[in-house]
Amino acid sequence: MLERLQQREIIKGGATLKDALALIAAMHSEGLEFLSKRVLAKKLDFPVDRLHRNVLVPLGQEAAATSTSSFVFTRHRKIASTIVAMLERDFSEDIGEIFVGLAVAAVQEINDDHFLPENPARWRFDISNHFFNSGRTDLAIKIATAVLSVEPSNSITRTHLANLYRRAKKPDRAAKLFRSAEGGIHRERSYFFEWAVAEGEWGNFSENVMLAAYSLNDEISAPQVDNDNAAFALTGMGVAFGQLYSKYNNSIFRDARYAVATIGRSLRLNSEISADLKDHLTQARDQGAPKQTLQQAFNKLTIGVTEAAKIGVDPEVKVAIIKPTSLGFEGLRSLIENSLKSGKRG
Repeated sequence: MLERLQQREIIKGGATLKDALALIAAMHSEGLEFLSKRVLAKKLDFPVDRLHRNVLVPLGQEAAATSTSSFVFTRHRKIASTIVAMLERDFSEDIGEIFVGLAVAAVQEINDDHFLPENPARWRFDISNHFFNSGRTDLAIKIATAVLSVEPSNSITRTHLANLYRRAKKPDRAAKLFRSAEGGIHRERSYFFEWAVAEGEWGNFSENVMLAAYSLNDEISAPQVDNDNAAFALTGMGVAFGQLYSKYNNSIFRDARYAVATIGRSLRLNSEISADLKDHLTQARDQGAPKQTLQQAFNKLTIGVTEAAKIGVDPEVKVAIIKPTSLGFEGLRSLIENSLKSGKRG
């Protein structure tokens, strides 16, 4: 069947029915059941209004493919898996490149037509997460890299790729991805938080503190700081302040570590973060940090961030954030006040 389909061109000198079936089977074999006719047509460089008659009907006659009003499949997932195995073995197909090409085609189509009934998250994030979570890290990163190449100014797409690098134990690649971003792109709190974690895992603790603090500050107006944003950022800053204290013996960092733990423990926390913040509090206290009120803790946090900036921050990080002395945390203060009023604390 595959040999027959290889001889049947969809457009003279272009893709064949085998190429179309390879795209369909690859997606179905992985349980990625969201290949739409629009995306399939885009990847084949074929008019979508002719796809049914020229592609899907012939494949259906071969008992190879079927479709719903929205998506395209093979007849059965086991058939899809068999087709993929034969394509790799007998036709030397690089199946990984199929997913890269489909993701690029989908995001191009989504960006060209904002009314396209596609779920952008499936192509921007879910497909690469699927391969990452199944242990195919290199393919996941290759897909996410290709998607970012289509929309380099999309901060969420960049954040996702950086997250994959970091989870793959390549924090330097993640941090450099943020550092190399062109100016002018819209950056959200999650962007700066992920960047902060990458810098910290790379061993750059001043940068970690600066970026994590910036992810919580009032300069970023939307979305507002929420409970989980704050809990993760403050916990990470506790690690960074602890490292800076160990390295420089500066009590400002010790007190700032106590401060972020004091602030963080006023939030609603899961057991893991609650334990981490308790450790920060206990270790800073054992090192001589004085007890602090919430107001004192916010002051100590600002002083700690300012002191971290004095150590020296990479220029590519520095240009992305405002001066540490200008940081405002009224949104975080409001979140803490609401948490205390509701009685929900870590």
